[in-house]
Amino acid sequence: MLFPFPIDVEEVIIDQLRNGRYALLKGSLVCKRWQPRCYYHIFRVVHIHTHRQLGLLNSTISLNKKIGEMVEVIILTPGPLVDRSSAALIDLAFVVLSPRLPNLSSVKVLAPRSGSMTTLTQIRVQKPAMACLRSYARIEELHLRSMSFSGPVHFFTVLASMRSLRTLHCCSVLVREPNATSGGQLESFTGSSLVTLPLSTLYVEEINEWLVKALLYLSRSTLEMLSIHITDRGQYDTAPRLSDMRRLCSLMVVVKAVQCDQLGTQEVEVVHNLVTTIPRGKLVFLEIKFSGYCSSAPAYGLEPVSGRLSVLERDLLMDHFSSLRAVSLTLPSGGSNSTSRWTDAFKTGLSQLEKRGLLSLTDPRVHV
Repeated sequence: MLFPFPIDVEEVIIDQLRNGRYALLKGSLVCKRWQPRCYYHIFRVVHIHTHRQLGLLNSTISLNKKIGEMVEVIILTPGPLVDRSSAALIDLAFVVLSPRLPNLSSVKVLAPRSGSMTTLTQIRVQKPAMACLRSYARIEELHLRSMSFSGPVHFFTVLASMRSLRTLHCCSVLVREPNATSGGQLESFTGSSLVTLPLSTLYVEEINEWLVKALLYLSRSTLEMLSIHITDRGQYDTAPRLSDMRRLCSLMVVVKAVQCDQLGTQEVEVVHNLVTTIPRGKLVFLEIKFSGYCSSAPAYGLEPVSGRLSVLERDLLMDHFSSLRAVSLTLPSGGSNSTSRWTDAFKTGLSQLEKRGLLSLTDPRVHV
């Protein structure tokens, strides 16, 4: 005979098993009191790889509508480009699941990572799927990885169909551009009906430079947090300007050293040029990550790097950035001697920020 704890105590215990699917399945069979909480953790995040899994989920929800109310996150992992059913899986999932999942708030479409932008999974969301998204879905967060869209109008129309969308993550996303367009012609290739995109958070990595600028342009009135990865030296001269961002308060810039020992003044200058375009009195948090491996200092030494950092620091301490409250820096990885030298260079170049308690340095050798 069971002598149950109060239900709130039992739910706290069950919550400790939230990442143990097998234990949750067993727990759901213990008694009816445990079923709702166990089912919540089982179905809160649903992974779909195949049409068969999609069909099973649809059948399960048909038998028990309460399960549909528990689903908050859908992770779609379609196959590679050669499999035509990959795009059909995404399209069908939107049509079948949108009306049945009233609390769905996050969708992640994560195709297998590809070494080339020419072998990305092609996506074509049809009009019925977009109609379901527009009518039923309340998706606030969308993650796209290793995706290829046929054109900019289609891409932005899909985003516009998610009316509650506030957070967008794009990694290795290719939107094919039929004709060259300039920054002053954004309205011509984002679709005439799409005036703004009310995003509050944007994360971009390995996507077209013009697409970054288009996303920033459309969300210029609402965007509060931006994370941008600059992984190619060819992007240094085409980095976007942030002068139109009216509410941007948090910025993360990731600059990658493409080749060993190549991190230096140019990378710091890229960050400097990007930061100084932010409107006056807006930036509150700044995070800079120098990724990649550097076994030694540049051939010209670390003094020029410290000098360029001092220029960045001087601008950050001006009235233009009076709202700034914290600067976080992640150092490039390397050997013990190399990392120590980089630490000294950053502390020398940003000494005033450190004295004022605004600077925090992250050493890649320290793992939490």
